[in-house]
Parts: sequence; C-alpha cells; structure tokens
Amino acid sequence: MENLKTDQEMFYPEIIVEVGGVTFGEENRKKMSNGYLKRSENSKIIQATCALLNSGGGVIKAEINDKAYSYRCHGLGQDLETSFQKLLPWGSQKYLDYMQNGHYLLIFVKSWTPDVLSLPLRICSLRSNLYQRAVTSAINLDASSALELLREKQSRAQRGISRVKALAPQKVLHGGIQEEEGMRTSAAEFFKRDRLTYKEKLNFTESTHVEFKRFTTKKIVPRIKEMLPHYISAFANTDGGYLIIGVDDKSKEVFGCKKEKVNPDLLKNVIENCIEKLPTFHFCCERPKVNFTTKILNVYQKDVLYGYVCMVQVEPFCCVVFTEAPDSWFMKDGAVSKLMAEQWVAMMLDIQPVACVCLAPSSLVTNYSFPLISPTSSAPRSPSYLTKVLEFKEVLQQRLLPVTQEEIQFKPEFFCKKLFSDYRELEELMKKQIYPYSRGIMIFSRSWASDLGLKKEQTVLCDALLIAANSPLVLYTVLIGPTETRDLEYTRNIARQLKQKLGTVGGYTGKVCVIPRLIHLRSTQHSPHEITVHYPQSYRLAGEHEVEGVLQALVVVLLGSRSLLSDQLGCEFFNLLIAEQCELLSGSLQETRELFIYCFPGTRKTALAVRITEKIKDLFHCKPKEILYVCESDSLKDYVAQQTTCQAVTRKNFMRGEFRKIKHIVMDEIENYCSNYGDWFLKAKSITHPKGRGTGSENLHHGILWLFLDPFQAHHADVSGLPPPFAQFPRKTITNGIHCALEIAMAMKKEIMRIKDNPPCHVSLDTLALFREDAYEEAVCAQALPGVCETQTNLTAEQITKYVAEICHNLFQCGYLPRDIAILCRRREDRRRYELALLTAMESIEIPGATEVVFSQAPGVLGSHIILDCIEQFSGLERNVVFALSPEYALCKISMNKNHYLLEVDPSYPDLVINVGDVTLGEENRNKLQKVQRAQEKEKVMQAVCALLNSGGGVILMRMAREEEECSTEMGLDLEQALRDLIQSKDLNAFFETEQKGKCFYIFVKSWHSDTFARDNLIKPRICSLSSSLYCRSGTSVLCMDSREALKLLTEKMDVKHNPTNEGFSSTKNPGDEHLISDHPANQVFQKDCFEYGEILPFPESEFTEFKQFSTRHIQEYTKKTVLEYTPAFANTRGGYLFIGVEDKSRKVLGCPKENVDHKSLKYKIEEAKWKLLIFHFCASQPSMDHYFETKIAEVFKQGNLYGYLCMIKVKPFCCVVFSEAPKSWVVKDKQVCSLTTEEWVSKMVDKD
Repeated sequence: MENLKTDQEMFYPEIIVEVGGVTFGEENRKKMSNGYLKRSENSKIIQATCALLNSGGGVIKAEINDKAYSYRCHGLGQDLETSFQKLLPWGSQKYLDYMQNGHYLLIFVKSWTPDVLSLPLRICSLRSNLYQRAVTSAINLDASSALELLREKQSRAQRGISRVKALAPQKVLHGGIQEEEGMRTSAAEFFKRDRLTYKEKLNFTESTHVEFKRFTTKKIVPRIKEMLPHYISAFANTDGGYLIIGVDDKSKEVFGCKKEKVNPDLLKNVIENCIEKLPTFHFCCERPKVNFTTKILNVYQKDVLYGYVCMVQVEPFCCVVFTEAPDSWFMKDGAVSKLMAEQWVAMMLDIQPVACVCLAPSSLVTNYSFPLISPTSSAPRSPSYLTKVLEFKEVLQQRLLPVTQEEIQFKPEFFCKKLFSDYRELEELMKKQIYPYSRGIMIFSRSWASDLGLKKEQTVLCDALLIAANSPLVLYTVLIGPTETRDLEYTRNIARQLKQKLGTVGGYTGKVCVIPRLIHLRSTQHSPHEITVHYPQSYRLAGEHEVEGVLQALVVVLLGSRSLLSDQLGCEFFNLLIAEQCELLSGSLQETRELFIYCFPGTRKTALAVRITEKIKDLFHCKPKEILYVCESDSLKDYVAQQTTCQAVTRKNFMRGEFRKIKHIVMDEIENYCSNYGDWFLKAKSITHPKGRGTGSENLHHGILWLFLDPFQAHHADVSGLPPPFAQFPRKTITNGIHCALEIAMAMKKEIMRIKDNPPCHVSLDTLALFREDAYEEAVCAQALPGVCETQTNLTAEQITKYVAEICHNLFQCGYLPRDIAILCRRREDRRRYELALLTAMESIEIPGATEVVFSQAPGVLGSHIILDCIEQFSGLERNVVFALSPEYALCKISMNKNHYLLEVDPSYPDLVINVGDVTLGEENRNKLQKVQRAQEKEKVMQAVCALLNSGGGVILMRMAREEEECSTEMGLDLEQALRDLIQSKDLNAFFETEQKGKCFYIFVKSWHSDTFARDNLIKPRICSLSSSLYCRSGTSVLCMDSREALKLLTEKMDVKHNPTNEGFSSTKNPGDEHLISDHPANQVFQKDCFEYGEILPFPESEFTEFKQFSTRHIQEYTKKTVLEYTPAFANTRGGYLFIGVEDKSRKVLGCPKENVDHKSLKYKIEEAKWKLLIFHFCASQPSMDHYFETKIAEVFKQGNLYGYLCMIKVKPFCCVVFSEAPKSWVVKDKQVCSLTTEEWVSKMVDKD
C-alpha cells in the first residue's frame, strides 16, 4: 500500500508507519457519516498492524482528527477493537499497547510470536482466502485450519500422491439407504442433461459437493464474478463438486437466468477467465491448472426458451487454490505490502530459501522462484543449528551471562578490563549511567553495529547494551568526537536491528524495546545526549526472569554473528555438544571394552577422547593412575595431562615403559602411529585384555581399550601397526557432530573431496569410501555456527607477516587476547624464520594501548601467549583464531561405517521377506538347546515378526538348524507362546500362517490391525510391541503394562497436557496425588537421617510404599535394577517411596551392610539408573526427573556402631510418562529391521503426527 509509508522523522528506533488522520473514540466514530472513510481508516490501521506484527514489530503513528480527544476518556472505538480482535483472536493486549502523545496516537506493535499451545502459526493473517466446503457452506479457513490444509497437501506431495482422481459418479444405492455420495452421483447425472424445464424440481439437494445459486437481479454477471472464486476454491480444496447457477436452494426448482439478462457465451467466458486467474500454490512437480468444466443448459417454458442454467464442475485440486492473495501484510522497502500467495505459503510452512542448499527440504524448494521476504520478517528463515542453540540457550546464558543480585556486571570481562585501562574515565562514566539499577548486565562491544552486520562509525569508541530489571533495554554509544546527525541515525539503526533480532532470531516472546543513548567520553557533562522516546510500562523488564529471557534471546542472536562474545558463547556451545556426544558414546563402555572410533572432520576427536577418560574413571570408580591416555605428539600429551587427572604418555614412551597398574587405555591419533618401537596394539591389548584373550571376549575383568582415529589425517606411509580396516571391529563412527564454524567445515569438506579424488598411496580406498557427502553436510547444517575462513594467495613472506600482524591488532582492539590466537607454519624450521618477521611487523603498527606480543610453542597452548609452531605439533590442539602460513596439509579427515544389523530384508522377493538364518524348530529339539541360545533364537524371530506386523506384513524365512527337523512342521511351544504374547491373543491364525519346504520354514505375517481389541473400542494400540517398557503400581506389585494399558496411560497423560500447575509443570491425572505422597507416614520416615537396626517402620507395604532387602555383595547392581523398575512404576501411577534395606514382611530396618556397599557408590548407582530412564513429554514445560525424584541415604546403627545404610527414594507422580528403557517394537526401514525410538513409538501409539 503506497499511501502507508514509514516515518523517518520520529526518533523511535522502530519501524514507524504513519497512517494519517484518524477519528478515534466510540462516540466520534459513530457520528462519522462517511462510511467509506470509516472503513478506510479501519483498514489502514489493521493492515499496518498486521505488517508490523510480521516484520519484527514497530509503531503506528496516527494523527488524531478530534483536537478534544483523550485516549484515557474516549478509548479507540468499537469497530477498531473488533478488527483487532479478528486479527488477534487470542487477545490483542499481548501484542498491542496504546499511547497518546499530543495530537498523535501511537500504537506499539510487538513482533508476532507463534502460540506454542496450538499450531505454530509463523505469521499473522486477517484472512487466509483459502476456502473449503463444510457441508453446504463455503468457509474461509482461519489461519490454523489453513495451516492444517497446507501441511496435508505438502505431505501428500512428499509421498508422491499429490494428484487427485477426478470425480467419478458412483452407482446410486437402492432401497432405504441414502448417503451424501448419492447427491454427488445425482448431480453428475444432472450435469449430462441437454435441456431443462422451467420450474422442474430436482431429486437432490445441496451438499458438500453441490451448491445451488439463483440470481434475480439484472446484474447477474457481476454477482457471479463476485461469488465464483469462493465456491471454486472451496470445491477444489475439498473433494470437488458442482456449482449450479439458476436453481433455487430452498425449493430445488429450476428457474434459470432469464435470456434477456445474460449472454450465455459471455457468461461462459467470464467464468473461465475468473477461474484461470485464481492464485494457486503447488507442492507437486506437475503444477497443473484448476480442472473444471463449464456447461450452459437451456431452460424451456412450454417449449419456449426461457433462460439458462450455468453449471460448473470442479475437480479436486492436487494442491491449494486461493480466491485471492491472503489478507496478510509485511513491511517491504519502507511500505506496507500485501503478501503474495507463494510468499504466504512459504512463510506459513517455513520453507527455506533455495540459496541454502544444505537446508532445503526434499524436492519442495527446487521449483520455487518467488521473492524472499524482508530480513525484518517475524518468520526468518532460521538455520538448522538454531534448534540446538535454542536447546542450550539457558545453560549458555547461566554460564557466560549470569544475573546476580549484587550489582550490574560488565561483560566481556577481559575486553572491559582493557577498555577501562585504555580509557580510565570510561568505567566511572558508565557506572553513573546505570545508577540506580542493580540487577542485570551491561554488554560492551567495540561496535554493536559490526556485531549485527552494520557499518561501524569511526567516531564511536564502543557500544554498551544495558539489560537490567525495572528498566527497558538501553544502548549507550560512546563517542570520542563531536555529535553529528549520522551518530543519531547510527545508534537508532543498531537499536532497531537489535530489538528485531531479539524477537525474530532470538525467539524472545515478551515486549521489548531498545532505547538509544549517545555519550561523549570527555564531555564535561556526563548526562547522555537525550533521544526523546517514551514506551509503555509493559516494555520494561519487570524482574530477573525477564532479564534472563532477554539474555537467552541475545545468546541466540550472538551465536549467529561474529564477535568476541559470540566466539566465547560458540566455544561453550561446542563444549556442550561434545559433552552430549560423550554421554551417547559412553553408553557403550559397559558392553564394548574394545572399540575403534572413527571421527568426522570437526568432531574434536581429542576433546572426546579426554572426556571418555574421565567417564571411565567415574563409571568404573578407578584411580587416575589406572587409566592411560596415549597419543603421538609431545605437545598433545602435555595439553591432555593438564586437562585430565589421568596419566598421559606418547606412543614412544608407552612402548618403553611398564604400566603394571593400568587397567584402561584410551589411544588418540592412532592414524599416525607406527611400529618402529614395536607392536603398540598388541602391547595395549595385553594390558587391557590380559592372558591374550580375543577381541570378542565379554570377560568382565577386561579393561577398556578405545582407539580414536581420523583416517584422513595420516601424515606418513610407514607401517602403522593398526589391524587392516576390515579387522577394525567393533567400531563406531561419529557422524552427527561437527563442532566448528560453518565456513571452516565446508573448506574441510572441499579438501576431503580432493583427497578422495586423488587418494594418497598410504590411505585405504575402503576408508575413503566411508565418507558420505550428504551425511557430512547434514551434520554441518545441524551444528556448525557462522565463522570466518579466508584464503590469501600470491603473497610474499613480508606481505604474509604484515597481513597477520594487522589482523591480530584488529582482534586485540575488539577484546581478543593473545591466548586466542595460533599461527601455524608448514615445517618446524619455518618457525624461527617467521617469528622475527612477525614481531617486527607487529611492532611497526602504532596503536595506543597496543597489546604486547610474545610467541610460544604448541606445548604452551593453555598459556597466555600467541602460539607459533608447525601444523604437526599443533594437531589435536585448539585456539579460537588460527592462521596457517603456506600449509602443506589441510586439517580435515573423515570416516564412516554402517550399523550392523542382526536381521536383514531380502530384496529378491515381491513381499517383505526377512531371513532370520538358522533356527532350531520342534519342541524336543528346542528343549535340548542351551538356555542362552534358545532365548537368542526366540528374540530374533520375535523382532522380525514384530517388524513385519508394523510394516504391512510379509514373510519370515527360517532355515532349520538340525537335520532331523526336516520332517517336523511344529515350531516349538516357546515360540508359539511368544507369538501369542506378542499379539495379545490366543488366536495365532488371526495374524500368522506357516509352511515348510524342505529345510526352509516360512511364517506368513499379516499386517497389524487393532480389530483384536474390538471388545474395547476406546483402547486400540496402533502398533504391535513386544514390551511397552512402561511400569505401573498395582497394589504392592509392579507390572509392565501391555499395549492396551500403555495406550490408556498415554491417552490420559496427553489429555492433561494443557493443565499447568502453579510451578509451571503439567498437571498429573489427579492433582491430589502429590498431597497423598506428602501426607503419607512414609514422608516423616523419609526425613530421618539415621535408624536403629531392627527398628520397625510404622506402615506396611502398599500402593505407595515398597520394601526391599538385599543381603548379597552385589547390592549396587540389584539396587540399580530395582530403581529402573520401581521408579517408573511409582512415577506413572500416583507416586510413592522405595526403601532399600527394609525386610518386607516384618517391616524391620536391616540396612545394607557397610561391608557390602559404599555410601557414595550406592548413591551413584541410583543416580546412574535415574539418568538411564527415558521420558516422553506431552507438556510444553518438559521438566526433568530431578523435580520428581529425591534420593536419601540414611545411616543404620547397631548398638551405637554404624552397621550399614538405608536407601530411601521418594518419587512424585510424573506429569507425563517414564520408561524403564526404550519400548521393544520394530519396523522395517531402508531394508533393515530397526527398533523404534521412544518418541517414534509414542507417536505411532497415539497416532500423533
């Protein structure tokens, strides 16, 4: 809309939309005689509001027509309030504030934020202009319904079923049976007729697929053009239908349009032109037009032509048809602009732009050519890494930007220290500005403009952002020169950009503003240069919670930019990712004692290896001297020795030394090991796996031998001492973590592809083949942050040193320290040559307060100096900024391995056929089997059967393991019973048939359906499961729920997900359950710190209490197993108490003897068990088990002496559901039998899309 322009004159750091003169107040608006003017004013304000909602927020400036108007006395006007309510049906007060300033009314508009409790509408719209049929009505879908339609059509296109079959008339049902399909069939027959009789009555009425219209006015054609788009869109977006013009909808009589009022040929052309102009949006590749047929039938009255009936048959459309572009606006080039249908759909579905190749979803983006939305849009095209950033934003804020009660903190600390040292009056000046605020943070930057991608002004010393309780956000710009007009515009632009990014990128949902202030450093007057802006009180940060919310949004914004603070946040972000990766990896420590770990480039292999050493120490309760870390270089060895408490040695010293006390070994950099000092691999195995036992041994006394390698990092062709690639098993591949800058990761990928195309002789082709470009890019997009990777070529040595010196000094001015930087040479002998040249170049740069430069070598990486060393010595080490001077190697390496599956799908059959291999059949034969083998065979058969049940059915192929089985057709009672347990029915024929051919035995498996549970219509599990892994209490017992009981629990928990408690957690099924736990006598016992041996507890076992007593020396393992069953049972029911150390019948406290258990170890085992519990949330708050789970270890005394310990666990009823482990259910996926994750299982059980 060209008449709505942004106002550049106001000082608000916002997008200002000036709408001109407007009449406000209910009485004044009622008196308006010009209805068109009244509607026009309303429309201008609503369109401007919608545009600002979709563009990061802003201010609407309206000139008040009535000079006597007072907002406090007269309000807005009912028609305006009604329009705001239509635009914002969930409450306009969440987004809008009003303020009268003289003869202007200012409407403050907050950025649009999706409602987390409903469908995530990414933009605000007044009307979708997408219609659907609702029986006999054509409905303009609201935004939520429109989003559901778009998602449905998108899903159909992705599954390749976007094309919809044309309407096909069905045979009319006879007898007394009538249904709506019969009306469509009658309409189809009616459409075939050639002539009609005036006032003849039709034998069908209006329905979902039929609409009658009759116009008596002379302006028939304009009326048809007006209503036609609504019905064409509605029929096309539903199931097609017939629009019949000339039939009365009440009497169903044919009247037609009088021949004197309409030209049939003209009418047909008008209809066709109107339909062809309707906007459409395609998800499919075919992109067909709306398919319709127009037919004009003559209407005769006593054999004389009276008029015409016009019929339009509309086929169901593959994608979506609009009546016109949606009524939704955004800011473009300083004006309020209406969104095109293509833009609107792209924003509603968050379809990524074509430019970001690695983020493009499937085939959707390739056909889109619409213009992208303004960067200020409220629905930005968020990079994939933001998903992880949003997950960690609270932790990152608490670690780097914590809010304290004492005083305003200045951040980043080292930058502020340097700034205040160089400009001594600055600290005192800023302290005066922040008075009287005491809770919050002031974040300094050399230039917030540069941090946000704007141009920096030379006269600006620094910018400081104040985020404090009871204050709006204030941006102070400190000048070292006289104020100019451009300075005002500079600080306004930063404030506006910062405010918009907090909402659109950072996801802050509250009302926020950033007020700009100009300060002169050496002015005699310390008060800031006032830029007069006033905001409503709701734009102040009310308290610490709001301050932390803004800081967390700022964390997200900063991680998408490049600055000192963003680098610090980025390092911490990557540390969190590595810790998460380590948790996943360490889950294999118990089962896999020997493991080869292949790492992708950028996975920070050494950091993982170091963390694994600490995990080994904690998990196996080792002393530091019992764990050994081995690497190739001395510098890495020294670095790791300072990072961990475990012993670190180089391979060379490992081969020379004796390590009698070592139980576990972690070996790093093994791709560069060699055998010149002996067989290091054999020696390592002899230490961790004594007596020469093989790799596959499961001997519990075996230690850990984990070997980390980067196959693409091998620097020499010597014999490495590694087993050949095919023998490096078991092995894992780190495929889902790239912990470096995006630009660096892509540069490494380019180098990997170069190596792959021209492989060195010492690198195995099998290893190179493991690299998958698509998997690498997926990992990069998921976690890599923006960074810098620049290449300068054709420079002399002098130019290189000058360039590096200038960049270093610029970094120092922005707050970076020498300890952030490393400069790497090609060879060791190059270091001395570059050191003198770099020192000379840096000393030649004359900058006041310049940082003194001292160089150190790689072993001093944890020190405070710039590292200057060769690439080989720096391998495995880290610095934020790295310069490579004529590098010979690119530091990128990768390996990948497929997962090993026990079962595989045979692709040579038309049906799904799973070959489970050899199985012993027949009752007698199976009784002769060892217990373990019998269980293993049964398990693999049940997994295969379950997978086929859940994947549309198929065939299980088994080869008989014994010769005498060939004459037998029975499976064995244990297999048959297992099948019955699986389907929860005695009738095996409902799902299975068997057949034997020679030594092959086949089980034909039908697709799973829930008719088996028809006796209980409310509970119908949608998938088959061997075990739900969901436990509950039943009296004094713990039961594992079957599928029906599990589905009932899931449904109940899902139904209460929108009932939050005062503490912010979702309510349980019965809110009084927590009081039952608190009021139970067990709660008083739980508060005690010590007990007397033999003391009798004042309550028996019940639904809320369980007693356990273990006298074995393996108390810890029994306790862990007990916790994994009883804790979920209590949490999923009504809560309760678990007492370990109480005899269940006598209720006597006997405790766990101290000789059999260690106090700390016992508590650790309980915490370890709690950590392994799996949680599925239906609620938005998603609390952890910590809120519901409390452990206490009390002492038990016998005749005054410590005898042992009583373990007490209090479990509150959980808001959602707790699993003891992942449910046991499988599907066939990508020709493999795959177990469902907990999330996938719940989603399928409750049919949760």
